[in-house]
Amino acid sequence: MKYKIEKHLYEKMQKLEEINKNHLKEYRLRVTPRDIINSMIEFKIIKSYKEADRTLEKWVVKGIYDYGSSIDMGWLINSQKNFDEIRKC
Repeated sequence: MKYKIEKHLYEKMQKLEEINKNHLKEYRLRVTPRDIINSMIEFKIIKSYKEADRTLEKWVVKGIYDYGSSIDMGWLINSQKNFDEIRKC
């Protein structure tokens, strides 16, 4: 995934925690990484789901992303890190 697009995904993921705190009681209003990826495809920011999956897999290896049973339903670990620091790893 290109730098600019990967940075866009990372910044959206950072905002998820804050957004979801407001909707903690109403689970149906929560936003997931899957929602972000779907919107990126819809607005033609990325071409396919595989691009995002590969990026998330790379983040898992770097230790900044974790998930349970589905990679597109995970969460950032240490979301306070600067994207440029992560990209260098």
